[in-house]
Amino acid sequence: MDDTGTMLAGVPSTLQGAAELHLHLEGAIRPEAWLRLIRRHEPGTSLTLDDLRKRLRFTDMAGFFETWMQVLYTLRDPEDYRQAAYECGIWLAESNAVYAELHTSIAGAHWAGRLNGNEAIPAIAEGLNAAQAEGGPRWRLIVDVIRELCAVDAGHIGLELALNNRAHGVVAVGLGGEEARHSTELARDLFAAAKAGGLHVTAHAGEGAGPESIWKALELGAERLGHAVRASEDPVLMEHLLRHQVHLEMCPTSNVRTGAVASLAEHPVADFLRRGLNVSVNTDDPALFGTNLAGELSAVQRTFSLTEAEMARLRDNALGAAFG
Repeated sequence: MDDTGTMLAGVPSTLQGAAELHLHLEGAIRPEAWLRLIRRHEPGTSLTLDDLRKRLRFTDMAGFFETWMQVLYTLRDPEDYRQAAYECGIWLAESNAVYAELHTSIAGAHWAGRLNGNEAIPAIAEGLNAAQAEGGPRWRLIVDVIRELCAVDAGHIGLELALNNRAHGVVAVGLGGEEARHSTELARDLFAAAKAGGLHVTAHAGEGAGPESIWKALELGAERLGHAVRASEDPVLMEHLLRHQVHLEMCPTSNVRTGAVASLAEHPVADFLRRGLNVSVNTDDPALFGTNLAGELSAVQRTFSLTEAEMARLRDNALGAAFG
């Protein structure tokens, strides 16, 4: 894996037909596409591909969020989102993914008045449908609501977008944002309303904060957990996750690049799998972290010497936990 967003090749034979459950559409925009977007809106820009690749060399969560926001502000209209979704679908096909659930952070832009989410989400669906017609995976969408929106009582913006766009493939609301700064408790009303409206809910938890954040997400009704690498700090929590088979959307390269774990070899994904927890392997923000689903699975297999049966369990866990 490199730090420039280069796609990696090679999918294990047992993972043909894998599913991706934790993928942020905006984080799947490769540097070449990012530069095209910038030039589309700023024809006179002096930025080069090398300039953008240098921005991907962050080593902690703060650096990631800074780069993430730069990409997000490049997306200015529905056509940007349509093209990004199409390219993401084609990219997923190259990893032999048969199904993908894509988070979109459109709620923040909609709240800020930069973009109409009710126009952008149908455009995302168009792009993904076009990719599917060319061999891309079956797909569904998750409207991601960052904790920062909940902190200013604006979480309902994301909920409304999700409810309004169920006909365009939206199946869930997700909770993201800076977990270390904003409590998961902020999502209480959001999650209750989403579930009442027939939507699924998933939460980033146990990445930037400890087990207490995971417990809170479960209390609020999260059906799946993104990351959850710090669950091992609480043996009671680990037993709960095992007993209830709560699905953990684990993202190894992401956690290394943001500093949530020190190295891939120290990532808990294999340990959790071998303890019987319900885990899958995902890319999170593949273009920003220099990975793709095929490369991620291959790296995990090599690093932890996973057997074919263990690799098949990763695949089956993901397919079994899908919302769509």
